[in-house]
Amino acid sequence: MRSPHTIIRRLAMTLVAAALLAGFTHLSTDAQQAKRSTDAGKLRKQAARFVHRADEGEPGRGRKAAPRAEEPAVVDVYKDHNAWSGENRDEATLAALGKVLGADHFVHPVSELADGISPDTDVVLITSNGFGVRETSLAQSHPVAQANLEAFVRRGGVAIVDMGDNDREGGFTAPGASGTPDMIFPTQPSDASLTAAAAGEDGMLGTADDHRLVRGADGIAGTSDDLDQSNIDACCHVAHGNLEDGIALPPGAVVLMTALFDGGSKPIVAEYCIGYGRVIVDTVTKEYESHRPGGTGPSLFMLSLFAYAMDSQAQAACRINGLIESVHTMQPGTTGALLEARLKAARADIEGGRMEAAAGKLHAFANLVRSRRSPRIAAPLIAEWTEIAAEIVRALRR
Repeated sequence: MRSPHTIIRRLAMTLVAAALLAGFTHLSTDAQQAKRSTDAGKLRKQAARFVHRADEGEPGRGRKAAPRAEEPAVVDVYKDHNAWSGENRDEATLAALGKVLGADHFVHPVSELADGISPDTDVVLITSNGFGVRETSLAQSHPVAQANLEAFVRRGGVAIVDMGDNDREGGFTAPGASGTPDMIFPTQPSDASLTAAAAGEDGMLGTADDHRLVRGADGIAGTSDDLDQSNIDACCHVAHGNLEDGIALPPGAVVLMTALFDGGSKPIVAEYCIGYGRVIVDTVTKEYESHRPGGTGPSLFMLSLFAYAMDSQAQAACRINGLIESVHTMQPGTTGALLEARLKAARADIEGGRMEAAAGKLHAFANLVRSRRSPRIAAPLIAEWTEIAAEIVRALRR
């Protein structure tokens, strides 16, 4: 059962988002076509405003214990400029979700990825290089920056990498994937589609088994902030590139949105787990003004995306993925197989929306770990695995 604190915070977040969205008018298709293009030559460059922590770069900085599920997520944004024409919609969207600059929302130049990501951070957002600045692409794809980003994800973070850009010579890269999307455009410039994976097992949008991305800022299926096959469309263009041409995603990546390109329907939003965390990659021009509701305020797509990334319950499957990897590596043999079976069963329950059943299997996993003391399972692993399992159960029951 969710705590009163969690319910009140979620209600407040939803009301703020609704109020901000109400201030914007949906652009008609004709009005959208009259707007500026996402072509680099027609964009107005605006430098980002950077907001750092007081202890930035200091040894030993950051939290000393894992965050509890009910604590607000901390978001670090990496960008050199406000994407596209300087709309700065990522900041407006995070504000609508209750994030406060300098408290749980920080902004860094892309080059600081090479300095390491704060242990306080739960979500990293790398916005589009809409101006195609080569130095920005090189800084983001630098091996040290990528190693830091992968380490952040492996320890349980969520990384959103916007790979839609105007860099004709290269682009951003993402942990777990190889290459960078070719700069090509959809054959139907404004149209995008949600996939069967986004609609859930019943194949219908607006129902309880919808993917968390689709269920909007409030996380509730069938409400007015849900994504649908219409409100994800945006003009000129809905995406720059796709997640198939020029890039290879890891096996098991789940595709959530597509658009039509030469050769057929191709992914423009996908996700996958690495270690205990999640990578969400997209080529959607999501910060651009034509995404609904049009303007410079929060958009439906980014409200849904950011709320999903900050939802600890929605990340439980990746946390279990990390446990499975750790068990497989550290505990081969019969004991490891027993532990892994319980974890896979819990992950299947989560994917089927059976949160309480998953929590029960995680308790069974923790009990089995405690019963298999040294020499079969070393004491540090017993402590680590049982604490992670307890953390996931707290997230499932929040």
